[in-house]
Amino acid sequence: MKSHILIWFVSAITFVFLAACVPSRFLQDPASSQVMENEFALQNALTLQDLAGRTPTPASNPIDNPAPNASASADSYYDRGMAYANRGIPFLAICNFDQAINLNPDFTLAYFQRGNVFLIMDDLNRAIRDFDKAIQLNPDFSEAYSARGIAYLQKQDWEHAIHDLDHAIQITPDSMTAYFARGMIYASESESDRAISDFNQALLLDPDNSLVYLWRGMTYVNKGEAESAIADFIKVLELCGNNASLCLDAQHRLDNLKDK
Repeated sequence: MKSHILIWFVSAITFVFLAACVPSRFLQDPASSQVMENEFALQNALTLQDLAGRTPTPASNPIDNPAPNASASADSYYDRGMAYANRGIPFLAICNFDQAINLNPDFTLAYFQRGNVFLIMDDLNRAIRDFDKAIQLNPDFSEAYSARGIAYLQKQDWEHAIHDLDHAIQITPDSMTAYFARGMIYASESESDRAISDFNQALLLDPDNSLVYLWRGMTYVNKGEAESAIADFIKVLELCGNNASLCLDAQHRLDNLKDK
């Protein structure tokens, strides 16, 4: 199954950011898809939004404090950039990361986090340039390889995406995100066994990740293994909690299988 993935990703993710959604609300309901290929493409886009939204690490929240003055340190601007990013205000986040980098041109994390904001904004070329710089400054920066791999995945550049995700896993064998994203590529390219292997590894690292169960269930459907798919969709329903979109998605897929 060849998927033309993420053709409409720009409009979907732009809407999410204009609505100032936080990462946990990035998932939307793909229940209207009727064709398996379209379902993979849709869920791929939404999952990438979730992965991109999870990438920034939590930071202190200095937004309510006065803006840094001319003598402020790069760290002060970085902290404000992280706070704006976590609140879903990308342009102010970028402005503050810009200032941090101006004050400290070797600020690896500032390049990385600015790249994450560009990634969520679907400004993929700028995101990749920032991840390039972060990797140049720290060649063992596993998270930067994962993030750049996700950016290449959104560009449908499978070769570079797989290369970066492989490298992230080589550096950090317990990188759940890298296994998950690589599994998404394999699933979308109908390499179901390799996809399931990566999803299994991701679940060993994060046993309560409902998105991974959803994707593995979708892959089992594509393989014609309905019982395994049903078990995974039921697991999603056990774990999805207050995420209404994810719960509805899993219930829709489960009902379709039971009706067959």
